[in-house]
Amino acid sequence: MSNITKRLLPDVLRIPLGDDNGILNSQWHRFFSDLIEGLPVMRSTSITFNPSSIAANTTSQQNVTFNDVTTDDLVMVNKPTHTTGLTVTAFVVSDDTVGIIFTNNTGSAIDPPSEVYKLYAITL
Repeated sequence: MSNITKRLLPDVLRIPLGDDNGILNSQWHRFFSDLIEGLPVMRSTSITFNPSSIAANTTSQQNVTFNDVTTDDLVMVNKPTHTTGLTVTAFVVSDDTVGIIFTNNTGSAIDPPSEVYKLYAITL
C-alpha cells in the first residue's frame, strides 16, 4: 500500500457511503471509479456450433462470429464435453471473428458433436 493510500484511506472511510435513499456519495463514487479504471474487461457469448470432421493427426481452423471482439483482445473457448484426442484453442482472426482451432491427436478422424460452446474475450 502506498503512503498516499495509507494517508487518504482513513479520511475516505470517515465519509458516509451514501444517503438515506442508497445514493452513493460523490466522493465514494470517484474513489470506486478510480479504483476500477484500467481493470481488464471480460465479455462472453455462447454459440451452438457443429464443427466439421477433423482428419487424423491434423488441425482445422473454423471461424465463428463474436460481436465486439477486437484483435487487441485475448480469447478463450470452452468446449462443454471431452472428446478423446481433441484439443481446442481460439484466437481473434479479425474484429468480430474468432478462429477455433481443433487439433486431432489421434490416428483416426474425429467428428465432434454439435454443442453449445462458450467464448470469452478479455480486453486488457
